[in-house]
Amino acid sequence: MMPRENRREILQRYHDMYYRIRKVACPAFSKEFVHFNRHGFNHLIRKGRKLRKFEDQIRRLRLLPKAVSILMRVDQIISCKTIREGTRVIDFWEIESDNVHVIIRKVNNGSLHFFSIF
Repeated sequence: MMPRENRREILQRYHDMYYRIRKVACPAFSKEFVHFNRHGFNHLIRKGRKLRKFEDQIRRLRLLPKAVSILMRVDQIISCKTIREGTRVIDFWEIESDNVHVIIRKVNNGSLHFFSIF
């Protein structure tokens, strides 16, 4: 088992890398920017309010460079879904390359943001 201190350091390194990305122009959305914000990072390490297992966090975080590459070059959306939560309308889109799936989300009229990768 990995010491807690090492886990914190590893997560901090990925956190810093994630926030350096900022935004990526995506051809699947006519070059509209997909932003990398706290919602996406939190979803990589949590499922709802519960922390994901450390191994699952790391598996997803290691895929981040692929997410950027996929967002920059893939021009087709493979699925989309809209859900309503009270007054909020939440749209999800999925794009995929080489069996790596990237989920993009938009809440109401906000900007597109990275939400997940698997």
